[in-house]
Amino acid sequence: MVDFLWTQRSDRATSHFMNLSQEQFAQICEQIFTTIKRIVRYVDWPGVMGLLGFLSLALVSLSRGYPSYFVFTLSLIGLVLVWFAARNSYNQKSTALVDKYEERFFERMKIERKSAAQYLLGEQTESGELEDILDFFQTPIAEKIISGEIDERQIYSLFYHWIRLYWEASQKYIEDYRKREPAAWESLKILYERMSTQEKAEVERDLGRRCTDQELVLTPAKSIKYLQQEARLKTYLLVKMVSDSNKCA
Repeated sequence: MVDFLWTQRSDRATSHFMNLSQEQFAQICEQIFTTIKRIVRYVDWPGVMGLLGFLSLALVSLSRGYPSYFVFTLSLIGLVLVWFAARNSYNQKSTALVDKYEERFFERMKIERKSAAQYLLGEQTESGELEDILDFFQTPIAEKIISGEIDERQIYSLFYHWIRLYWEASQKYIEDYRKREPAAWESLKILYERMSTQEKAEVERDLGRRCTDQELVLTPAKSIKYLQQEARLKTYLLVKMVSDSNKCA
């Protein structure tokens, strides 16, 4: 029974691989290469020394007539240990940054989110807070994603809803702004596309079928609903804290 289930899974995996288009295969290869390049940057000196130790032991074993599979295993163990150490270092640094951005956006930017949503709903005319929101997603998040300093999956899990909401709802504003500044929020556009790729993969796994880009776009009704939720954010505690600090000053 176990062999039968394993065979079925292997056949499905093989079939899925064979059905990949050249573009999809190229994207997978690019993702693998990007991941390797990103993690390798976090290999530290102790990791290098550990790898050299295993490689030296492998060479000594080879010179003394040990089987080739034993030599290969030693080398592989060294590489795996270095990889996991670098991966762990990357995850720790990425998590620390993401935690900081999470606290900043969800706790310290409630007033900006509220005002930006009100502007997009036509409830006020001041657009400065909307620019603050777009700038936040542009710098540092988008630029850190592009440089590989933070994990794309972590950002997707926390921020995808708001990245999609504000990017799509702000398209008219961004188009008008780019008449004066053509390169405005280019990195944010890349971030939106990468987050959409993550979402598409999730949706396709859930539905068991291909998903079009248009299916990911918020309908006008949903966009208004989510903006209204943002516009109703309770910020009185933050306002009270600011007021109290001004009194103390």
